[in-house]
Amino acid sequence: MSKPKHRIDRVYLARLRAIRLHHWDAAMSDRRLERFAEDAGNIKAAISFRADANLHLTFVQTLNEFFEIGDTAENDANKRDESLIPW
Repeated sequence: MSKPKHRIDRVYLARLRAIRLHHWDAAMSDRRLERFAEDAGNIKAAISFRADANLHLTFVQTLNEFFEIGDTAENDANKRDESLIPW
């Protein structure tokens, strides 16, 4: 893995990780809502949800600069979801 562009304290990195995960979740939610709106024939709402998702993904991409390459919001979401499964 390569080094991140910015060097930052671990405490702040954990906070940035939580913020990045929030924006990832919001983007995925808006993408789902976009598909539902398209299926319902509400193109105006679908366009609005797509714009919202793109904005959240822009935040995720910006925050990615603080993390090593390969350390992604998607991986964080998968780890979180796996830890919620009661086995």
